[in-house]
Amino acid sequence: MIDAAVEAGVKRFIPSEYGCDITNPKTANLPAYKERVNIKNYLQNKAEASGTVFSYTTISTSILVEAVVGGPLPDIRPRDRHATIYDGGKVPVSMTPASLVGKAVAAVLRTPDQTRNRSILIHGGAFTQNQFLSIVQRYVGTDGWQIDRQETADMEERSWKAYEKDPQDVLSWLPGFVRLGLFGNGYGGDFTGRTASADLGLKEMSVEDLEALIKSIVS
Repeated sequence: MIDAAVEAGVKRFIPSEYGCDITNPKTANLPAYKERVNIKNYLQNKAEASGTVFSYTTISTSILVEAVVGGPLPDIRPRDRHATIYDGGKVPVSMTPASLVGKAVAAVLRTPDQTRNRSILIHGGAFTQNQFLSIVQRYVGTDGWQIDRQETADMEERSWKAYEKDPQDVLSWLPGFVRLGLFGNGYGGDFTGRTASADLGLKEMSVEDLEALIKSIVS
């Protein structure tokens, strides 16, 4: 697809990045992000070719708010009153509403020179799992919840063992590595102070904004 875009004279290529910060060396080393790193490097090589009009921008958004409660592997499940909390739930992690991802793509295309051949970070804000769970419970109640508490260090060990045993069994190791990139110490899951949100005119969320979004999802 990248080769076809270059051949067709496409001026800006935005891959489906949208996840963890792959500019962080620890995150880039995780098997879950190997393919994304390879794509970024390939885009960079194509964009640096002499005489080309081709360029790229990668956009990392960290975790989607909607995915926490409504994704394919949600960590907080209001219907079942079950939550998986990592490292005590006190680690701030960047969260982004899905609507902001679309606005970020549009903003990149409106500022082609400013975002040319760059990897940028955007987020709605950094919040803890405990904050998120507390808001959910405000609307569904606090009774009857099962809280599964895990440590990312243990999850990292299990994920590497699963990957080394069978790299083709993606579901045995991918979720663990993704969560490690989000919550693990040193993996850069909190984008605070490093985003391009202000430069792109993207409004970040307050706690009240997050609460309103969670309320609409839970409802």
